[in-house]
Amino acid sequence: MGSGRVSAPEHCCGCCYRVDLLAGYRFLSLDEDLTISEIEIGTGPDDPLRGVPFFIDEGFSASNDFHGGQIGVIAEWARCRTFVRLVGKVALGGNSRTVTINGVTRVDGLAPETGGFLALPSNIGRYTSTEFAVVPEVGLTLGYQLTPRLRVMMGYSFLYWTNVARPGDQIDLAVNTSQPPLGNGLVGQARPASSFGDSDFWAHGLSFGFEFRY
Repeated sequence: MGSGRVSAPEHCCGCCYRVDLLAGYRFLSLDEDLTISEIEIGTGPDDPLRGVPFFIDEGFSASNDFHGGQIGVIAEWARCRTFVRLVGKVALGGNSRTVTINGVTRVDGLAPETGGFLALPSNIGRYTSTEFAVVPEVGLTLGYQLTPRLRVMMGYSFLYWTNVARPGDQIDLAVNTSQPPLGNGLVGQARPASSFGDSDFWAHGLSFGFEFRY
């Protein structure tokens, strides 16, 4: 996951504190993949392929790209050589989501068939959509002024991102087994379906670093 911003700070200062206002552009990217591999062996007494292994591979992938405008504030308070920095930001914009579902079944000696068990012809494909998203972020940093130009610091941050497509949300557990390769042809409702499910994403972060001013 990556992010970037272009900010234009405005600030007011006191003897031991400083406040900066931020405004700019925010970009976030999140890519995730879920792969399911299994081996099925027929055990039915009347099954012509009894004892023959079926190799099933299925994949659910989701990518998200957020573009939006961001505003925020950075407040810093210092006493002697110790300082505390608090950051609060919120970005509003569009989240472009892409979901890809694929599956294949292989049997030794036979040509592979499209579809597995949770990924079948009814939901296999590539799907895109764009949704409005909100991305708030807060951070707290503690630091120490080693020299007039050099600081050492450690911090914590929390980020929240709405309307994110994730691989697990794309799985439909309602399976119509009449469609290939499980059956001979679709009869009834085409399930599993591609519902484009989404959820919220959040991340915690710890940081350690130095700051040199010149």
